[in-house]
Amino acid sequence: MSNICPKCETNNPDAVKFCGECGTQLPSLEDIEVTETMEAPKEELDIKNEDAFKSLHQNFCYWMMENIKTAKRRKNDKPSFGQAAKVADIILKVAVYYCHLCKSDILHYLNTAVDTPILKHIKKKSAMTELRGIQTVAQIDESLYYLLQKQILNEIDEVFGGKILAVQYDDIIWRSLNR
Repeated sequence: MSNICPKCETNNPDAVKFCGECGTQLPSLEDIEVTETMEAPKEELDIKNEDAFKSLHQNFCYWMMENIKTAKRRKNDKPSFGQAAKVADIILKVAVYYCHLCKSDILHYLNTAVDTPILKHIKKKSAMTELRGIQTVAQIDESLYYLLQKQILNEIDEVFGGKILAVQYDDIIWRSLNR
C-alpha cells in the first residue's frame, strides 16, 4: 500500500511522513476520514410509468445543468441538456440494463445515450431540419433531445423492425461506426 502526496500525487511508502518528491507532509491513516457509502433503497428507484421515468430523467438533467461544471472547467461553464441527458442515459443504462439494479420492466423507458458520433449518424440518416448547425451534444437543448429520441425510435422501427430497445441502439450504432 502507498501514501499518495496531496500536492504532487507521488506514491510514497506508508512508513514515510513527508513526500520524497516535494517534501509535503503526508496525511497519516488517522487523519484520513472514512465515509460510509449509503445504498438507496430499491423502492425509491421503482418507476411506476413512463411519466415518472421522464420526470426522474428531467430532474437529474436539470440538477446536473445547475450543479456540475463541464470538463473544460471554465467559469460558469454549465453542461447543456444534451450533455446532462447523455450522462443520465449512460448511468441508467449501466444501472438498469447491464447491472440489473432496478426492475427490468423499466427497460423500455430507457433512452439512447446520444454522443457526438451518434448525433452525426442521425444527421446523416434523417432529414431533421432542427439539426442544421448542430455539431455536438453540447448544442442540444431539451426539446431537440426529445426530437432526437423520437427519430431514434423511428429508425429502430424502420431498420430493426422494432426488435431492439432504445437503450441497445447506441451499442449497435457504436459498433457499426467504429469498424
